[in-house]
Amino acid sequence: MHLLLHMGNYKTGSTFLEHLCYVNADRLCAHGIYYGKALDAPICSHAQFSHSVLREALTHLGFFSFVEDHPLWNYIQETPQSFLTALKKEALAKQCDTILLSHEGMFCECFRTLIGLHGHNFDGRKFSINPLDADILDAVLAQYHRSLHDVLLKAFSPVDINIILYQRETKDYLISQYNQFLKAPWYEKNPGDHLPDFQSFLSYAPVREDVSYPLEILSSFYGKDAVSFRAYEDVREDLAGDFFSQMHLPKEFAAQCKLPDKAARNESLSQETLDFILRFLSPEQARDPKLQALLLTYSQAHPDPPGSH
Repeated sequence: MHLLLHMGNYKTGSTFLEHLCYVNADRLCAHGIYYGKALDAPICSHAQFSHSVLREALTHLGFFSFVEDHPLWNYIQETPQSFLTALKKEALAKQCDTILLSHEGMFCECFRTLIGLHGHNFDGRKFSINPLDADILDAVLAQYHRSLHDVLLKAFSPVDINIILYQRETKDYLISQYNQFLKAPWYEKNPGDHLPDFQSFLSYAPVREDVSYPLEILSSFYGKDAVSFRAYEDVREDLAGDFFSQMHLPKEFAAQCKLPDKAARNESLSQETLDFILRFLSPEQARDPKLQALLLTYSQAHPDPPGSH
């Protein structure tokens, strides 16, 4: 069995690639690559798998009690082991010898976004640890990848594992992640009345600017040659082509792919819309799904002028 792990990172077209794989799952399957489980909702299930691994890592470290009231856990119905068992069964039934798993938080930001910008607890208790502390974040990251590696080997051994990674240039990454935060603020118990401006956002170290440590972790578990690490800016004009080329698919595969619906993509909001959110909305209001849909519709109808970025 061969595993392909697409780990993101955030803000590198991951949502587009995941939906692209979803609407072309049958074509991938014809080339022996299974994008499950299951074909009715693989994107959601892959995210649930990634977070179920995080839950096991946090439990191992004794940290899970600090985040057990997060609403995310309500959606996770399976253990990593049961998910992979079913996934393997489905792939073999489809006569596929390669499985593609994709979740953008898998690389290094899964826990950081889970705990919210300010690192608040979710049931009113105080942390006995500072979840924003770099040593804590590193410990969780290392245990997450240890748990992931262990569960993959137990489910699929013998197995070849390759990792596909994209990383955005730091300045653009920070700006894009801030805009994403305004679009859908990370869950927090007590988010306050106002959304932070850009500099305040950066003061909480919301993402890893230096990804050398997570790359070192991946290399230690899977081998350096198994990790494909691309600069997003170098391939963004033909992201799909680059992505599928790493699966050794023919060049024409990407060109012949059916494109996902526009609504299925994580579209950026116009600067005017972002400014409105920052100026007038509270974090709670910005998380309202109906208001988010309305703002996206407005943004699509009033895009930024060409060359404004």
